[in-house]
Amino acid sequence: MRNIAIVVDSTTLLSKELKEKDNVYMAPLSVIVNEKEYQDLIDLKEEDWISFLYENATMTTSQPQTQVVVDIFNEIKTKDYDFVYILSLTSHLSGTLNSFSIGIEMTDLQNYELIDTFTIAGPIGYMAEAILAMNEKGLSHEAIMKALEIPLNSNGAIISPATLTRLVKSGRMSKASGVVGSLLKLKPVLHFEHHMTAIEKLEVVRSDRKVYSTIIDHLLELGVNADEYILYFLNVDAKERVKELEERIDETFGGIEKRHNMLPGVIATHVGIGTVGIQFVKRVQAF
Repeated sequence: MRNIAIVVDSTTLLSKELKEKDNVYMAPLSVIVNEKEYQDLIDLKEEDWISFLYENATMTTSQPQTQVVVDIFNEIKTKDYDFVYILSLTSHLSGTLNSFSIGIEMTDLQNYELIDTFTIAGPIGYMAEAILAMNEKGLSHEAIMKALEIPLNSNGAIISPATLTRLVKSGRMSKASGVVGSLLKLKPVLHFEHHMTAIEKLEVVRSDRKVYSTIIDHLLELGVNADEYILYFLNVDAKERVKELEERIDETFGGIEKRHNMLPGVIATHVGIGTVGIQFVKRVQAF
């Protein structure tokens, strides 16, 4: 077994076990709230994001600061790891991959794999978990990268904001469309799947019941099943919506592995309070 390190960014959903591991490092994204800068998950916890969203604060996010990444890589170099796996959220939505690339060059980091996951949140946390498990079984780097092709190519997210307010405020939807949608009480269902360049509209519906059926129908179309997949239930202070969605999911995918998390704050800022979502990822078969 090699002595390895894992580096992720703060949009990654890590299990409690991985959060406590000394060889798993997290690079926080930068967040500006009402003109004050913070580091995600260091200065801001989940409850802080919720409070800011209820206040309808002005929030913008950006990639991790270069110096933060450099500090992480310099610390890693002092530990004499045999290899470093760096997992970045999709380069289509963030400049985080570029921050990692600059940090690698500035620190002359050796023996690493920089992976553009082309996804966000839950699937990245699962990939980190899978890498560690495969390494513990003694798999080679080549075997690990081959096995990772499964979750890298079979994952996605389906998200339903409760209102259009944050989509308009963050510039993801025009104010005119937001006003019309609000008057008609429309609920967008958005999706983001492997290699998509943007979060896109899947459907626009009028009720939560239709939201849930749209999510389930799309999961079935993509071949999601209880034997091969993990589901992440994501929400932004939307416990009742999550409960209703989970009940519907159980009717269709009984026995599927489920994990529950708050939607990462840097994503929640664009969709707002009351948002519910599902992420799916196909399991590695090597462990």
